[in-house]
Amino acid sequence: MARLSDTAKANLPKALEAYRKIIETTGDVNQAYAELVQLTQKHGTQTLKAINTSKTGEQRFKNEMSEMQAEHVNATTAEATRHAQRSSLIQISGATADLMALAKYEVDLIKASNKLPETQDAADRAYETAVTSALWTNGSEAKTDRIPKPNYSRTAGISRVGQWFRNFMGI
Repeated sequence: MARLSDTAKANLPKALEAYRKIIETTGDVNQAYAELVQLTQKHGTQTLKAINTSKTGEQRFKNEMSEMQAEHVNATTAEATRHAQRSSLIQISGATADLMALAKYEVDLIKASNKLPETQDAADRAYETAVTSALWTNGSEAKTDRIPKPNYSRTAGISRVGQWFRNFMGI
């Protein structure tokens, strides 16, 4: 036992030194692990932030694509509506111009057909004035049968041609 004690006594400082080194090394390793965990947390947070920023960027891209599609659909619909309205206005304008031309034609036709009775009335008044003047001037000896009496009703065939044209054109 004495020999064992001597050996232990002789090796005790080396053993203590070895245990001290083991404890210091374990402490250093644990400190290195702690620093590694802290570094992992720090860079892990940065990595997660980058991942989340990337996800946000992807979501923004998807949303912008959806918005652009909606804008395109709205623009296409608005253009189609504008075109349809403009085309309708052009058609209405053309139809109105056609109706105005027909109305002007009808008015001109009525004016032309009214000329005959107005001319006949004026001729009748002129004849009556001439007969009255002849009677007042010559009395019963006036030759009223020699005063020409215009008769525009013989040209009524022209109005029949106008009526045929109106019927033919569907007016």
